[in-house]
Amino acid sequence: WGSLGSLSFPIVHPDLHSEVMTVEIKVEPEDVETMDIEHLKRIFVAFRVIQVGHIKLLEQSFSARFDLFVEWQDWEWCDKDFKLLKDDDTHWEPNIRFSNADDYDIKDKIYMTWPACGFIGYRATVQGEFRVNFDLRNFPFDAQKLAIQLTLGREKTTNTLLHRDIAQFRDSANHPNILMEQFSAEYTFRALRYNLYETSPLTGVEGRSMSQYELCIPVLRHYGYYVTNIYCVSMVLELLGFLVFFLKIGDPNRVMLEATLLVVMAAFKLQASNDLPRVTVLTLLDKYTLCAGLFFFVLSIYSGMSVRYAYAPQIGQEGLITEEGDNIACAVFATVWLLSHIICFIQIRQGLSERLQVVGSFGELDDQITNLFRASGVVVKDGVVQGDMFQTSQKKCVTQAALSDVSEYGNRESWELPARATHAGDRKTRRESPSPPSTTLATLPGAS
Repeated sequence: WGSLGSLSFPIVHPDLHSEVMTVEIKVEPEDVETMDIEHLKRIFVAFRVIQVGHIKLLEQSFSARFDLFVEWQDWEWCDKDFKLLKDDDTHWEPNIRFSNADDYDIKDKIYMTWPACGFIGYRATVQGEFRVNFDLRNFPFDAQKLAIQLTLGREKTTNTLLHRDIAQFRDSANHPNILMEQFSAEYTFRALRYNLYETSPLTGVEGRSMSQYELCIPVLRHYGYYVTNIYCVSMVLELLGFLVFFLKIGDPNRVMLEATLLVVMAAFKLQASNDLPRVTVLTLLDKYTLCAGLFFFVLSIYSGMSVRYAYAPQIGQEGLITEEGDNIACAVFATVWLLSHIICFIQIRQGLSERLQVVGSFGELDDQITNLFRASGVVVKDGVVQGDMFQTSQKKCVTQAALSDVSEYGNRESWELPARATHAGDRKTRRESPSPPSTTLATLPGAS
């Protein structure tokens, strides 16, 4: 039962279709499955994303390489040499599955122990391709979530199923989720966020809910390419459609002009759709191109009517459309075109203003990285990093400071064989005497 209490329901006679009696079932505390919080195994995880590779919009997937930190409490093994954990298969260790990975590879697995607090764990480098579900309603003025999902499996030694009542994920309080500097011509990367989930029994294992950890890599799309190559080109084609009003009514070239522009617009729309996944939702780009196609379609129909029903007294043709009526139609089409672009601009402006709010809805920003941002001068407002965090916290160049550092390795005389015996005493004196403060690595920025 979902909660403690009682459930009442009537029993109806199948022939009389009337209520015979009411049954009340009381749910006692011992009947409810409860979680043993005291013996719950907590698995603490953290990420350091090294590189985000190609983001495949059409396949809705991306590749990434990252370091995964996994830690849990184990008083039996915490005081042993961490080198023993690598070859030992008897210690407790959770099996972690990458739920949304098409393919992945784990390497450079290094075990660690912390005897003071009773924790053990490991750091592993993972590289793989992960599938996501892009929300393209505001494309190309959108923010997307590149997600990496972890799901607890079984314990490797005993093969015990680690369902939610036995073990759960937690965000590590010792390791911040770090995103190293990324380079992309199409996206701007934001600070990492995370979510903790529990699967439903239907999507779990053996009817049990499983704990999940989701790392979110928010990205903001650069929309300049689409504005200059799609929106501006479409707008120019629409403006060319008004050339029909510079031709006299009754001129067959009106129909030919609009039909040509309509075919060009249809081909342009198909070309733009080839770069998008086949989704059922209409993106902002789809709405604009469909409206442009509808504009050309209506204008083509009017062009045909202006030829068929033109008023031309010079050739003895009596029609419904006159020069004055054609001018009124031009004003109507211009008004509709202007209003449609105003509405389009409002939608684009709204989508851009909501991008940071969408990033904030992707998940939680851990406290450790928030403190690092503020210490580096990065502004964090309402849980969202403002501005470009890579521009605000730029790396420091220490090349000149390193060149001034003089050590035994840089002393060419100490590497020469004849001088090794002659100046042995000098080298010993030089090693024992401290170096000047200005030439030590401790004076370098960021050295510890």
